[in-house]
Amino acid sequence: MKGINDTLGHNAGDELIQGAAECMKQCFGSYGRVYRIGGDEFVSIIFVDESELKKIRKDFDEVISHWSGSMVNKISISCGYVYSREKNWKSFEEIANEADLRMYEAKEKYYSVEGRDRRR
Repeated sequence: MKGINDTLGHNAGDELIQGAAECMKQCFGSYGRVYRIGGDEFVSIIFVDESELKKIRKDFDEVISHWSGSMVNKISISCGYVYSREKNWKSFEEIANEADLRMYEAKEKYYSVEGRDRRR
């Protein structure tokens, strides 16, 4: 996001945020809700079983791969998915922290595959 804002301007960054929201609503909206919790961060709470979640994740990846805006031609989104029945969670905060951890792992993997240092 920062790179887009710095090189193409904030309107392009806004287009990415709107694009991410549209993709999430398209894929997750009929199963639950999508929330923007700040900046370029979103949370979706959906009510599906584990097999449906796998299909929805695949569909989301497909929708993201075909997204294109007028100022930016592609979007990448790092996600951390948590299934509520994975374990006996102690709190919603624990679930959110685990999802956040998984998102950072996915982001690190993405940048590794791309051969880029995300800190630059």
